[in-house]
Amino acid sequence: MDDDKRTDQFQDVLKLKLLVSRLHSLSIANTETIMNLVSSMAEEPDLPSAFRSRMLDEFKGLKKQMDILDELSKIQVTNSGS
Repeated sequence: MDDDKRTDQFQDVLKLKLLVSRLHSLSIANTETIMNLVSSMAEEPDLPSAFRSRMLDEFKGLKKQMDILDELSKIQVTNSGS
């Protein structure tokens, strides 16, 4: 393999790593925003109790997203050490 092709592949790998990192950051920010929104809405004093209960269930449902983000973080750290 010639040096130009290796350089191109190296640059492609760096771009992909940067894209994955930024998408991961976007996912974290998005999840945080949703958590804050749901939490704020659930604290609204005039919110009907049935709706408040549904909001709190959705808030608890964000745990799955947070677990996936945690897994991605671990993979990212493991691959960065290689």
